[in-house]
Amino acid sequence: MAQHVESLIDLGESVGSMSPREAFAASQAVSGRVRNIALTAQIQAAYASAVAARDAARQAADAIEQTWPDTWLRTLAVETYRLQAQGAQDTADAVLRRARAVCGLAYAHGY
Repeated sequence: MAQHVESLIDLGESVGSMSPREAFAASQAVSGRVRNIALTAQIQAAYASAVAARDAARQAADAIEQTWPDTWLRTLAVETYRLQAQGAQDTADAVLRRARAVCGLAYAHGY
């Protein structure tokens, strides 16, 4: 905590020696960087969650297909998990599409 306070004091002294225009430009640069970090983390979490859901649904469908007897219930369960997997893939694609629209080339290529 003391180190954090000292760094804030140092930052305050540095900003205090700047002109108002320089201080404003510095604060804009810092806030832009923090915004980018937060946005990137949100995109990564959303994409990873969608991919994990897709993979889990695919694994469930494969496991059911390999272990359950061939009945209407197996067909229903497998189709349901395949639809969930497709929905999760659609979500992952939408996350990247939106990231490209908002962030530009940083997300030009999928994972």
